[in-house]
Amino acid sequence: MPTYLSPGVYVEEVPAATAPISGVGTAIAGFVGFAPMGPLNAPTMVTNWQQYVTAFGEFTEEFALAKAVYGFFNNGGGRAYIVRIPYPGDGDAPSPALPVAALPTSDAKGAAAITFRALDANAGEITIVTTAPSGDKPAPGSFDISVSVAGVLTENYTGATLGPGATNVATLINTASKVIRIDEPTVDAAAIAAGIAPTSITLAVAGSVPVVTVNPAEVIGDTAQRSGFSSFEMFEEITMVVAPDLVMAHRNGLIDIPGVTAVQTALIGHCELMGNRMAILDTPAGLNAQQVSDWRMNVTGYDSKFAV
Repeated sequence: MPTYLSPGVYVEEVPAATAPISGVGTAIAGFVGFAPMGPLNAPTMVTNWQQYVTAFGEFTEEFALAKAVYGFFNNGGGRAYIVRIPYPGDGDAPSPALPVAALPTSDAKGAAAITFRALDANAGEITIVTTAPSGDKPAPGSFDISVSVAGVLTENYTGATLGPGATNVATLINTASKVIRIDEPTVDAAAIAAGIAPTSITLAVAGSVPVVTVNPAEVIGDTAQRSGFSSFEMFEEITMVVAPDLVMAHRNGLIDIPGVTAVQTALIGHCELMGNRMAILDTPAGLNAQQVSDWRMNVTGYDSKFAV
């Protein structure tokens, strides 16, 4: 700076100050998918991985949402809005009824003594066979039970009885079986002495229970109800929208290709409507580079500057 030796008006040219320009965060994502815990259809903001874990749980083998969110934060993501949607069969969705069957006693009354219940409604055909007890000196009223699933013998129990103790049929099966459970039998002394008549029963017909699938409308949601990714219309700051569980659900047979394309088309439409965000789309698993190109150009026909 010059030194001025006399009073006066002086003009001094100095370089303009170059103050740093603060960047505006653009990595704000909206994720919609499945998680083992957390609020359903309630957009929740998280700013780091630990907040996500606290609200929605850790990694799980069947869900891709947690892996996508972890990758987002691990690669510099700033904020994310999470919408957890119901997984097929959980929440308030009706569960298929478990098959039930009963076996009669061998006494004169022939009343139902044992009620069997399948552990899995989708296990297939379960056949339970009771026979006379094996061995040289079987206990009075004892019997043997075998359990088969889809024609394959999986479990065998010998020397079961209706009486109390370690040989009680409910105690034997309920502590060891991976297929069925038994209601505790309530019988009188005559029934305990008589045991169970040799017979065979079937709990379910194979394939009779339908598989619950992903409903595309659950993923898309509704703006008024603030559900699915449609709820992201409330948040102007979101710059990308992702549905990471969509392709995972297809791989697991929970949604078909028309369902996948319906969700992705709606996702693109959402981003085009908002005009300030991108749809991050996945292809079905296992495609090579040529098949990916064919998927985009010929199968789906996606052509939008708001999707990648």
